[in-house]
Amino acid sequence: MSGILVIPAPDVRAPRIAMRVNGQFVPGLLRFSVASNNYWSADLFSAHLASSALPRGHGPAYWADTDAIDLELLAWLEGRTQPATIIRGLVDQVAVGLEQGTIVLRGRDYASLLIDTRTSEKFPNQTLSQIAHMLAERRGLEADVTETTVKAGDYYKGEHVQMSDAVSEWTLLTWLVEREGLDVWVSDRTLHVREPPAVELPPLGILYNPADAVEGTMRANAPVIALERNLTLARDIQVTVRSWNHEQKAAITVTRRGTRIRRPVERMRSQNLPPHSYVFTVPGLTRVQAEQLAEKKLAELSRHERTLLLQGLPAVPGLTVRRRLRLSGTGTAFDQDYFIVEMDREFSFDCGSRMSLRCKNSSPRNQVTL
Repeated sequence: MSGILVIPAPDVRAPRIAMRVNGQFVPGLLRFSVASNNYWSADLFSAHLASSALPRGHGPAYWADTDAIDLELLAWLEGRTQPATIIRGLVDQVAVGLEQGTIVLRGRDYASLLIDTRTSEKFPNQTLSQIAHMLAERRGLEADVTETTVKAGDYYKGEHVQMSDAVSEWTLLTWLVEREGLDVWVSDRTLHVREPPAVELPPLGILYNPADAVEGTMRANAPVIALERNLTLARDIQVTVRSWNHEQKAAITVTRRGTRIRRPVERMRSQNLPPHSYVFTVPGLTRVQAEQLAEKKLAELSRHERTLLLQGLPAVPGLTVRRRLRLSGTGTAFDQDYFIVEMDREFSFDCGSRMSLRCKNSSPRNQVTL
C-alpha cells in the first residue's frame, strides 16, 4: 500500500496529550475528544481535567470566575510525531465535579465567534473576499482568503433574495461561499475561504481481509466497517448553471452530466431511469467560471451515493476532514476512495486513542458536456 498514510500500530496507540489555557501550558489534562466535520459547522471539543493535578492558579476558583477561555488541545505519538494542535477554540461550558475531583470543559473552534454574532449588514457592494477579510478582522482572526470579484448584491438580485433579517456572520459567509463554489473553515485562529482543498496525498488506507476457511473470521485494520449505498443517487446527475454576463450582455447556460461507469453486467440490470437534474442561477459569471461551477456542483452532489463508516481505529493526530480515505480488499465496487465527512477522535492519558470516521463518495463517473 505504497503512498498511503499508515494507521499507528497498536503498540504506539497511547498518545501524549497537553493543553494550553489562554496561551499557557497547564498540566492536569486527563483526556479529550474532538468532533470534526466537513460541512461548514464548528468543530466541537470536550476536555476532562483532574482538579488535583492543576496548578494553584487554575483550580476550581479559576474556572468559576474566568469568562473568556482560549483552549488549545494537542496530541502526539512519542518518538513518532511532533506535537500537533488537534483543535483550538473557546470554552462554552464549564462543569466542576467537586466530589469527583474533575473539571469538564466543552466548546467549539473559533468559527463560534462568527456563528454567535448576528448582523443586519449585507455588504451588497462588496465581494465575498472583502467581506471575509472584514469579518475576520472584527473577530480578531487571521484571514486566508481567495480573491473573488462578484459583488454580494449581484447574488441577492440574481436569486431574488431579500436579505432583510439579521443573520449570523457565519450564515452570511457560508451562503456566499456556496454561490462562489468555495470552501470555508476555521483552523486555529485563521478563517479560510478558499478553493476546496486539492486531493491530499497520501490517503488513509483501510484494508479488509474477508474470513478464510481456516480462521473463519475477517481481519481489517479497522475493527468495525459498515458500507451503505443510496440507489437514488446512483442514477446519473445533471447540473445546469445559468448566468447573465453584464459586460458581454449575454446569457450563459452550461450543463454537465455525470454518468456512472458501469460494468457489462450492471448495464444489463440498469433501468435507464432519467437523471436527477439541478439548476443553479449565479449572476456575473464568464463561461469559464460557469463551467467550473457546474463541475464543482456535479462533484458535490454525486458524492453522497456511497457511505463508509469506520469505528475503533486508533486516532491519527495529523488527520483532517479534508483528506481522502482508500478502502480496498472487499472485492466489490465499494473498493475506492472516499472523502471524510465526519471524524470523532478521543485521546486519553492512560487509555490510548480511538477514532471513528464517516466518509462519502460516488461511484466512478464520466463527465459529459451537454
